[in-house]
Amino acid sequence: MKNYAIDYNKKILSEIEIINPKLIVCCGKGLKEIIETVYKLNEKQMNRQIIEIYHPSYYFIKENNYYKLFIEQAKNINWTCNTNEVNRIINES
Repeated sequence: MKNYAIDYNKKILSEIEIINPKLIVCCGKGLKEIIETVYKLNEKQMNRQIIEIYHPSYYFIKENNYYKLFIEQAKNINWTCNTNEVNRIINES
């Protein structure tokens, strides 16, 4: 996958910039590093939050543990949106 990202780095970066997400959630180990590599290849600053969690189909993790891990990652995000809404969502989980 890393070779694909290197070969198509300009297209991948273009798609990320078109979508313009505030948060990128990478569902699989190593994907965060690949996205960071795409930015470096294009001499761009990573100007968005990015977290990496297990892929939902990862079979060694129970569903409730998966959500707990996601919430733990979400707590480390530097949110620039309505923090009351974010806290409500996190506390409901």
